[in-house]
Amino acid sequence: MREDLRLPTEIYPLIFSYTPSRILRTLYSVNNAFFHAAMDARYGSVRLASLKEKTFMRNIIRLSDPFVARRVRSLFIDAHFIVQAEQYHDFWLESKSDGNLPPLRIRNSRGHAMHSTEAIMEAIQRVLPLLTLLSGFSFVMDKDIPIKIAYGNAQSLAKACLESLKSTVRVLKVSLVYDTVPIIFPPTLKMAKVDDVSIKVGRPRSYIAPKGNLPVLQVLSTSVRNCRHTVGSISLCLPDPELRRDGFTLLLRELGAVTGLASLQLCLPFLRIFRSELIEMLMTHSRRLMSLKLRSSPVSTFVPDSAMAWLRTEFPRTNIFPELRMLEIGRSILLPPDASQLDSQWLEPFQSLTALSIKYDIDKVFCDDIYYDQCMQQLPLRENLRCLRLDILVLDEELLPSLMNSFPNLKWLYLNFESVQLDTVDQENVKSNPTVYFKAALEKRNLSNWQIQHLRISSSTYPGRIMKQYREMFKRAFPSLKTCGVH
Repeated sequence: MREDLRLPTEIYPLIFSYTPSRILRTLYSVNNAFFHAAMDARYGSVRLASLKEKTFMRNIIRLSDPFVARRVRSLFIDAHFIVQAEQYHDFWLESKSDGNLPPLRIRNSRGHAMHSTEAIMEAIQRVLPLLTLLSGFSFVMDKDIPIKIAYGNAQSLAKACLESLKSTVRVLKVSLVYDTVPIIFPPTLKMAKVDDVSIKVGRPRSYIAPKGNLPVLQVLSTSVRNCRHTVGSISLCLPDPELRRDGFTLLLRELGAVTGLASLQLCLPFLRIFRSELIEMLMTHSRRLMSLKLRSSPVSTFVPDSAMAWLRTEFPRTNIFPELRMLEIGRSILLPPDASQLDSQWLEPFQSLTALSIKYDIDKVFCDDIYYDQCMQQLPLRENLRCLRLDILVLDEELLPSLMNSFPNLKWLYLNFESVQLDTVDQENVKSNPTVYFKAALEKRNLSNWQIQHLRISSSTYPGRIMKQYREMFKRAFPSLKTCGVH
């Protein structure tokens, strides 16, 4: 390579991160700099999620080479592959009666094979000590995993991973079921360098909750205590409303003792939490927090008098979060009967906000603001807001003009809606061609003066074909848009 065309070696991994993996292999023979940069880009993030993936077996085999293993910076493991391996094994046992069946070999499309589930897990555990430069680790054990596997091989694998990687991992993200938490996070486990922790705890479908889940909360409290001097970002999701209050008291106390917390995300059953304890913990970190996300766990009934009421009545109308840039809250705080007590200055404690997200955290049957008039009245004028994420039931022609008036300098807008409704007597024609009528309704609103630059829309009810039509319609309605996508 000519000397005048050389780039700093740090630039190559960034360039190659946008290169398809099939092309990276052709770059190995260009020169030494390309070889190392291409290897870093190809093996920098490794995913072990499904036996059906072409790279699953190959990654396990390749990572046994220390030269490749030290390239890995991020490792993602989904325990669902254990379910697939067990299914292969059960099918093999049922077919073994034929007498001429070859030995079990679990293969992928590339031909790489392992003899059993245990062989795959042993191979993964042999690789873990070689990942000396690993900084990010994610482990997923979702609710669809059978109990026998969740409390057996999956639990053992997660525990072995954390024990092997505890001295190197900086970003930890795990999704577990209740009974596995005390095993995977023993009190002796200390993550020496962890900076970002995300823990989601759920339960499988056939799980029967034991009396009192205090041990789970005690274990999580101990884990927070063990990393309180290094962690800067914490995310906890505990959706079970049956958890005991005394356990949350201990957990909030440990969260308040974290020394350098800058980002906090809690999805908790706030009806089980004392309001004063939540406020005390938040006030401890109010001067340092840059991102705060609070949503109630889904419950079967709407309970307005929960700890989330801190936003309405307890906080003074002053800027007590001077560094906060991102705020995410649940819609439950904006709903009747509490909405009548919420004045238009509820955002005053967050004067430095640049991003606001309002999402559903309760069943939508409790949302009687189907035209969201109340919701829009409770979004006061904020000229400094640049990004807004909003969940709504019905998208109509009044929403976007209201947002334009409330947030004139908005640049990013994320909209998630259930349906589209127009205020017209010609409802039959609207149903047959809703995008045309919606476009005509927006043109009457003169939205061209709103200099929004990025728009993302999503819906769980409309197919992708319809959403693409709405995307094209929004592009024409907002000439200033640089990007417009469908999630």
